[in-house]
Amino acid sequence: MRAWTIALCLALAAALAACTKSADTSSSGTATATAAASGAATAASSVPTAAATSALSFGGATLDDKTKLPLYPGAKTASSGAAANEAGTVLTTADSFDKVYGWYKSKLPPEAEKAKIDTGGVSSATFETDVTGGKGTVAVTSQGGHTTISLVFTSL
Repeated sequence: MRAWTIALCLALAAALAACTKSADTSSSGTATATAAASGAATAASSVPTAAATSALSFGGATLDDKTKLPLYPGAKTASSGAAANEAGTVLTTADSFDKVYGWYKSKLPPEAEKAKIDTGGVSSATFETDVTGGKGTVAVTSQGGHTTISLVFTSL
């Protein structure tokens, strides 16, 4: 399951990084907790609630309501949704891969980093950490000056 989730995050992030324009589903244009404009399924009870994850601070970062993972400051929400066992949010930012990678590295536990690859003009990093009720995966991918962040929650 872990390998499938990481592969999905990286594939989704790579596809979105290639896009030159993203849709913003938040009203303010920044990464905030919003419902998906696409009409994605609503979160089921297995997705963690704010009260259940309040003990996880992630360095004081604002958390995504669906995944309970840190939201990169100033990033725009490209898509967001939830189903019975999973929830996900995809963010985009004009910030460099190194800046976004460094920010997540500073907010997540040291053992969370699972992979970092720089090859052929594509940079990517994957982090995996515990969140209340499940696992959280953060994938950061950058290609052609666009950085995409995929946040995924999978219940146990």
